[in-house]
Amino acid sequence: MKKVDRAALPNGTVHLAISDQSLLSAVALLSITAALALLAAVPGLAQTESPSPTADPPQTVAEQQFSEETTVTVVEIPVQVLDADGHPVRGLTADDFVIYDEGELRDPAFFETVDFKELAVEQAAGREAPSADDLPIAARRHFLLFFDLDFTSPQFVREAQQAAVRLVRDGLEPTDLVGVAFFHGRSGSSSVIGFTSDRGEVLRALDELGRLVGAPHGKSGKGAHGEGDRSERIAGDRLGLTFGSWNVETGEIGRYVDKERSLADEALDVVGHSGGRSGGTLEDMAAYGEQDIQQRRASRASALVDALRATARQTRFIDGDKHMILFSEGFESSLYTQEGHSWFYKEIEQAIAELRRAGWTVHGIDAGEVWADWKRRQKRESLQLVAEATGGEVYAFAADPAKALGQVMERTSVTYILGFQTGAIPMDGSFRSVRVELVDGSKGPKGAVLHHRAGYFTPRRPSARDAETWRAEAGELLLTGDEADEIGMAAIAAPVHVGADGGRVPVLVEIDGAGLAVGRAAPHRVELFVYAFSPGGQVEAARSRDLLLDPSRLPSLSGGFKLLEELQLPAGLHQVRVLVRNADTGQVALRVIPVTVPRPEDRTALLLPPLFVQEAGAPWLLVREEAPSSYPFTYGGRDFVPAVGPVLERDESRALLLMGFGLPQDGKGLRVRVVDALGRPVQGAVFALAGRETGAEGAPDTVALNLEPAELAPGTYGVEARVEGGGGWVRGARFRVVERSP
Repeated sequence: MKKVDRAALPNGTVHLAISDQSLLSAVALLSITAALALLAAVPGLAQTESPSPTADPPQTVAEQQFSEETTVTVVEIPVQVLDADGHPVRGLTADDFVIYDEGELRDPAFFETVDFKELAVEQAAGREAPSADDLPIAARRHFLLFFDLDFTSPQFVREAQQAAVRLVRDGLEPTDLVGVAFFHGRSGSSSVIGFTSDRGEVLRALDELGRLVGAPHGKSGKGAHGEGDRSERIAGDRLGLTFGSWNVETGEIGRYVDKERSLADEALDVVGHSGGRSGGTLEDMAAYGEQDIQQRRASRASALVDALRATARQTRFIDGDKHMILFSEGFESSLYTQEGHSWFYKEIEQAIAELRRAGWTVHGIDAGEVWADWKRRQKRESLQLVAEATGGEVYAFAADPAKALGQVMERTSVTYILGFQTGAIPMDGSFRSVRVELVDGSKGPKGAVLHHRAGYFTPRRPSARDAETWRAEAGELLLTGDEADEIGMAAIAAPVHVGADGGRVPVLVEIDGAGLAVGRAAPHRVELFVYAFSPGGQVEAARSRDLLLDPSRLPSLSGGFKLLEELQLPAGLHQVRVLVRNADTGQVALRVIPVTVPRPEDRTALLLPPLFVQEAGAPWLLVREEAPSSYPFTYGGRDFVPAVGPVLERDESRALLLMGFGLPQDGKGLRVRVVDALGRPVQGAVFALAGRETGAEGAPDTVALNLEPAELAPGTYGVEARVEGGGGWVRGARFRVVERSP
């Protein structure tokens, strides 16, 4: 082993004094050409653009399975307490509440209060307020802006759109998540944008709605318009976290709103197209026509109710405090109260039950005067039926749209999170009811009303699930950023070239073959989602891919698969979030990787996560684009494949590359160390300098080392590096040390 000048620090840090040496030939570099040749020779690996069959992703609540059929689960219930005037009650504690799970008393496992007004005061005073990552997902408000485009007038849609724009710009908290959806008789219910933290994309969707109905619109915010490369960067957004399209014709908005003509005129129109129905007097024809009109209206109203029910079903496994803001003029209550229409009332009851079970509170935003006429009163009654049954209200829109939405924000400004541990429950996806009450003698005022979800769904074994449900849940996983690994997945991401248009950031994902059960006989499907978020929650880039793996036609790969994606990101701080899902088993893995893309003119030293080099002949298959740009990982004029989570024998040496921008040419101030699984520096590793390379314009500089575990005990470790003046320690991929095989 070559000698290198080093000073061992008390914490195990090694100070590197760089000398001009070439990279040792013993450093194993695997050519990308060979990897691609291997890929081309394997017909059993294919990419597919068609949606893959989906399976249940795991619950986001914490689970501890103790038998094949039952599990113990920690459930979080967001609770809002309102006084007799509808104002939130503050200052309650865990001692003020009692929880019943299927009628059985449960002791609170934890308790938390989230007061958004209090957080705003803290932020205004210059004190640091909790970020989205600091709040439990149960405390994050989910607002779905749901526009009914059938039972409304174009004027109402214009006013609702403008009010929604003001709400998103000025009325939400940074931790709130927002989605936009609409209902239209011809196209049904459609989610224009799923729950997202990207305000610019929500405003872009609302601007497009405004354009359709002739409302004022323009640039809504960063990323909404005017960035030519943005649409290409987010082209892979299959989860709906960015704006899709309003699939509706402008001329049909408000199509089913009441027309200003007589019942007889409508009846003549219906009878004239009745296909041979015999008629007598005009009064007889009008009677027949009225029945047809009512039936047609009831059918259209039934479609709207079914859209609400479908939304509830698709989002029932999403945790959080969920509020639907329903912009609608409503339909006549006579449609479900008149004789012969009990079927419709049952449909409404079923939709309400589904909404409550999924945890939705519906807030109706009514466009008309409160009691303008009998027809207006009937329409308001239908909105009230749904809203009040789910714990919401109907707000008068006509006088002051901003005030109506402000009342919703005030009502939801205080949330108490009550967590409890269940007993042994079946893993069958069944629904269990929950009841939360104030104890006698609590600090809650007399007449206080509690609003919370009706219960929770138990975890269930993976089974077929519709694509829309999984889409909503996958988006939720990415937005929460709670790392998990049920597969055996590791990932790295770092800029390898920067320029005026930002940075080229390859993302390399390793998926363990054992975790995917490569040895199974039947083909299985893997879904990959790679998203990059700015600190403000904007989606900066997105990539997704479906892979169909046929183990019977694959070579025996004990390692697994490496998936290479590339993102183009603007300069600044980002979080790259990688989600992998085995679509057959429902198992998922999520990794969150901080990435900094420097500006070309930035002279501050920036160190990237240290990279291990994959040894030659490793049992891994690299999968990447069929027509890729130049390969991103090179050193000394040769391509290499990084090893995200290598396994090293104690006397084995492995190449390690320290890459960065603005690194000191003499190596002074560059430090590297090994840490254990808890992040504590440890002794026992030996680093040997192997070479260095100054990057071309826009590319990082590279320092090559050899790492030998030497005296490290078997276990999992990480490598960290830092450069003085360039920030704190930067951690690379983890590695595992094992004893030499006999």
